Amino acid sequence: MLSFNYIVLPGSLPPGPDRGHPGEGGYHVARLTAREIGRIESTYTSDLGQLTWAWVLKADGRVLYRLSHINGRPERNYWRMVYQLSATERWEVAKDSGRAADLLARLARERGHHLTTNHH
Repeated sequence: MLSFNYIVLPGSLPPGPDRGHPGEGGYHVARLTAREIGRIESTYTSDLGQLTWAWVLKADGRVLYRLSHINGRPERNYWRMVYQLSATERWEVAKDSGRAADLLARLARERGHHLTTNHH
């Protein structure tokens, strides 16, 4: 089973997980583009390597994810849509960036990205 940590740090992009401990991973909030309401990245590190996924909530309500890095090397994988927010859901989430991160974390957990700590 994969195990992840989730940390929300407003402002700047925090450092990645401690690479000295195989089997540990982390979540962090990445920088947003103008068309994004929220973004998190999940990282899993094992003896086989480090995998990083990007999870994005777009302004139009689409929630997408993709494998973005393998061993720190950028990958150009296709974005996969996992959810479409209704107009009411978009309005609620857009009022608070913490709600966007919560939604992305919940959807990541539902797809096997198990969180080991709370992000609050």
